[in-house]
Amino acid sequence: MTNDREYLRALEAAEGKVHVQIFEDSDGFPMANVVWGLWISDGVPRPGSSEGPMSVPNALRRADEVAALYEIDGVVVSVTDDRLWDEAWGFLQPRPGSTEDADESADDLAGNDVPTRQWI
Repeated sequence: MTNDREYLRALEAAEGKVHVQIFEDSDGFPMANVVWGLWISDGVPRPGSSEGPMSVPNALRRADEVAALYEIDGVVVSVTDDRLWDEAWGFLQPRPGSTEDADESADDLAGNDVPTRQWI
C-alpha cells in the first residue's frame, strides 16, 4: 500500500472522527484498532464501535470505509511510538508543539540506530 494521503494526528479520542489507534503487538509488529463513537442515522443516535486488531493498511482502509458508510467527518490517527509509522501508508502530521527540526534528538546525536523525535 503506497499512499500519498495526509493523516491528522490525534493524541486522544477525537469526537466525530474515526480513530485509527496504532500500537506494537507482542511480536513487535505494528497493528491497529479502528474506533468510532456515536453517530447519527436518519436523526437517530447510533452507538459507536471498534474493530481490530488488524494490520495498519487494513485499518486505514477500514477507517475510510466506516467514515463513508456512517457519514463520519474524517479519520484521525494515533500511534504509541512514531517509529511504528511507515511512510508508505501516507504522511502523518507531526505531534502538536513539535518543531520541524526536531529530527535530531539526543538518540540521533548519540549515534543510535533507531530514529526518534524530540517533542517539546
